[in-house]
Parts: sequence; structure tokens; C-alpha cells
Amino acid sequence: MMKKSGELLREARLSKNLSIHDVAENTKIRPSYIEAIENSDYNVFHSPTTIRGFLKNYSNYIGLNADNVIAIYRREITVKNKITEKKSVFKLPNFHISSNIFILFGAVIIVLAVIGFFAYQYVQVSKPPEFDIKDPINGFVTTQDKVKIRVISAKGVDIYVNNKNITTIDENGNLVTDIDLVDGSNNILVVAINGYKKETRKSITVFKNPPDSPVQNTSLNISIRSTSSTQNTISYSIDGNPFIDKKFNVGETLTLSAKQKINISGAANMNNLFEVTINETKVSLLSNTPKQQIIFQNNTFKVSTAQ
Repeated sequence: MMKKSGELLREARLSKNLSIHDVAENTKIRPSYIEAIENSDYNVFHSPTTIRGFLKNYSNYIGLNADNVIAIYRREITVKNKITEKKSVFKLPNFHISSNIFILFGAVIIVLAVIGFFAYQYVQVSKPPEFDIKDPINGFVTTQDKVKIRVISAKGVDIYVNNKNITTIDENGNLVTDIDLVDGSNNILVVAINGYKKETRKSITVFKNPPDSPVQNTSLNISIRSTSSTQNTISYSIDGNPFIDKKFNVGETLTLSAKQKINISGAANMNNLFEVTINETKVSLLSNTPKQQIIFQNNTFKVSTAQ
């Protein structure tokens, strides 16, 4: 049985004692894509052109003939498509539909389509728009003069923050704007209005301390951001509560609030996979430590090994 293109690439890689990371670093192909190629799992790619480009780069780097590898890939796809076509072939039963029944059936379909259309329009008109305030969390404490508001909403929805329409979009597709803060409590109102003039309101409170006053130990605003190029999972516990498992996608950020401490459990190299910020201060995780504890005492953060 002829080997698949992915098997040839994997064997060539292993024969040269190269890891998937080595290939990814030299070909600029994501490790997850390299694993998919070696497993002949092409459903994760956007188009055949992308697949052929990755196969060519991988083959050239590993020392295989790229034309031969791509030819084998094409043969795999051709065989797969033929198998799929055979499975989808079936015979229709031999029956006859009278013209009257056909016309009646068509009329019912049209009536149902019209009813469905107007029902959908009614729902759209009557339903208020949905949105979510990504940052900051309610009760956020800072010493800065400004705070960045991030909002995610559906298309066609206008977002107003303190009566100001925001249109700037960041790299993650969030609407963003900076809000000036005064000392003490700052109430921030976010309003979403759709094309049917229906609106939804949400508000949060942000506290600004004077620069010469320490942040009070009443709320820790914790941000955990994935800095890895692959998906990773950690478990976290806030103020001694039960642990919660969290799977991070590439570049995803988790925002939490605690009173005194947070425990984090995961891979031993968590310090290379995640960036932790507490009250706008970056906290360095310990290396080679799968279980860590961050405690806030006397206005300082202490990172230690957890049991």
C-alpha cells in the first residue's frame, strides 16, 4: 500500500531527528498545521492551494521532492472523493406525484417561507441588541488617568460609551476607546443601538486612586493572556475556591477579580506560555513550576510554589 504524503514527511522528519517545533520554526508553518499534514487531516485548511503551499515548503525543508509529495497528495484526494461519491449514491423509489399535489406542496412551501420571513423580521425588530464589555471588569481599580474600554458586538449595532459613538476596532475585532478618569468612582455607561432603534444599556464602575495613594487591597484585577502559538489549558482557584479548568486559544485573555490570592496549576513552563498582569502590574511566573500561588500583601505581589 502506497504511503500518504503526510507519512513520507513524518518519516523524513524523524529520520533527521527533527521535532515538529524545528520544522515550524524553519518553515513558518504552525505546529498544529504540521501535525494535520502528517496525519493527512486536510479539513483544517482553508483551501487546496494553502495545503499545496505548505507541502512544498515542508518538502523543500526536509529534503524531499516537492512535486512527488504534492502528486501523492492529489492522488489521496482523488481516491477520497471517489469513495465519498460512491457512498452518496442511492436510488430514488419509483413513485408518481400528481400535478395537483405538487402545486399544493409548492403553495405550502411559499406560505411557510413568507410566514418565516415576517416572523424573523418581527424578532429582529423586537429584540434588543446584544453586546459584551470585554475590559475592564466592574470594580476595576487603577492609578492611571485613563482606562481603555473594549466592547464586542454584532454588526449593524452602534456602540456609545458615555454618549460618545466609538468606531475604532483593535486587532481582535473589539471596539475600543479611552475614557478619562477622575479621582474616586467613575461610572461608565455603554449603550448599544441597532438599526431598529432598539437599545441595550450596561454600566460599570471604575475606581481611580490618587497617584500618591496605594491601591487598596480590596480587589485584585487579574489578567491572564496566552502568549503561546498553540492551545493550552490551566486550572485556577481564586481566594481558596475550587479550581476551574480553562482552555486558552491562541492570544486569548482571561480577566478575573480576587481579594487576596490566586492559585494557578498547569504545565511546568507556564511562565513561557502565559503573561499575568495584576492591577496593571506584570507579574513574572516561576519557571519549571507547575503549581504556583500569587498573594497580594502590604501592596506587593509574592509568587511562590503552591502545594
